[in-house]
Amino acid sequence: MIRLLARLIDLVTRTAMWLLLPVGPVAAALIARNGDYLRHYPRSLRASASHLRGLGRGQPIRRAVERWLASGEEAIETREMVSGACTHCGRCCLEKACIFLRYDEAGRSRCEIYNTRFWSLLPCGDYPLSASEIAQYSCPSYSAHTVRIIPIRALPLGNEEGPQRA
Repeated sequence: MIRLLARLIDLVTRTAMWLLLPVGPVAAALIARNGDYLRHYPRSLRASASHLRGLGRGQPIRRAVERWLASGEEAIETREMVSGACTHCGRCCLEKACIFLRYDEAGRSRCEIYNTRFWSLLPCGDYPLSASEIAQYSCPSYSAHTVRIIPIRALPLGNEEGPQRA
């Protein structure tokens, strides 16, 4: 049921974004606080369309919704320890299709909205959480290892009224 609901939310969201494509550069300019998206509207419009195609391929909305709707026990069962550091290749940015992705002279990627409030609400703010996400984008710098979690529960200590005296 969670998967079906997540797919439906993903489909509705992406459909709405396609219908609103002409205002994509305006939204990007507001989110990034960068007027270049409006000054170069045709290029920004193409970048918006590329971004939406990347959302369709990678399905980060569906994965994020599934994660948000999953119960605590389901999340614990799939717990993985992720290690590594970003090498700024840009693959995780919708396979280099994110409208906010920029490259410097050395070819290293950077995100125009990195560490903003909007960024932290996106799946980007949590990447990577699992081996499947790392594999999804063929990330060269992160790895994941399964971690065994043993739940700890409080045990009752006998009489709740306090210790009894003999």
